Amino acid sequence: MNKSTMSKRGEAPKRLAPTRDVLRELYLRSGNECAFPGCIARLLDSDGKFIGQLCHIEGVGPTSARFNPKQTNEQRRARSNLLFMCYPHHIETDDVSIYTVERMKQLKRDHESRFSDVAGAIRASIVDRTSQDRVVKAQSLVKMGASDWQLTPTQMTETLAELHEFAVRLARLPVSLRELMAIIARRAKRSAGINMGVELAVHELRQVTGLKDTELLGDLEMLTRNGFIQDGFPNEVGQSTVEVRNLGSGWQIWKDLLSTCDRHSIPLEDIVVRLKLNLLD
Repeated sequence: MNKSTMSKRGEAPKRLAPTRDVLRELYLRSGNECAFPGCIARLLDSDGKFIGQLCHIEGVGPTSARFNPKQTNEQRRARSNLLFMCYPHHIETDDVSIYTVERMKQLKRDHESRFSDVAGAIRASIVDRTSQDRVVKAQSLVKMGASDWQLTPTQMTETLAELHEFAVRLARLPVSLRELMAIIARRAKRSAGINMGVELAVHELRQVTGLKDTELLGDLEMLTRNGFIQDGFPNEVGQSTVEVRNLGSGWQIWKDLLSTCDRHSIPLEDIVVRLKLNLLD
């Protein structure tokens, strides 16, 4: 090994996987978006699969972009040296003549500053203060099929008000919990029961999100306390499940949202996370 490839502590460069806590904190500060300026590509898709790319500011080996031989292997896998990007922008930022270490660090700072409040409030029920997370009201619900519901003008007004109140309750949750709620709804299977509920095995949810038991249980408790889910019946193999709750009127809102989004190719996250109810018109 050439001395130029050795760290200041004399260790050979070695790719170490980031710890789970580092990845979780990194994701929370990402806002589920690529860190490249102006890019809104999602890191977690509508099926709950992680499609983002883990990028190093200072590379892990001598042939990597922006490799720093003075770093230790632990420093290379530290959160301060990492960020998430979509694949195209990960490739683009390998051009070190344009994307220097300082530029990459500034890019990371600028991106994470947008979501720092969210990361700090993961366990607090707060209203997101960013304009992009304000509820955008629906007016007609045409895409949901409201024209076939045969509602009177008064009933339509009440329906729109009920949907808006539902979205306002979502807005009081941290973004991370809204994203979790979207994952639950998207991955859930439609129950054949009398209430046509939407249920999901907690075991499956744990595998999909990678959350520790204490973290997942805390998140599920908050969603339960805010009236979005409840304990479901054990599935066919005896596993615990959660069931998405309908609205107080009995409106099977999650069933209707899932079918509407699938029918019109609307990302469920646009409704549940970004609160754009107008997409249902």
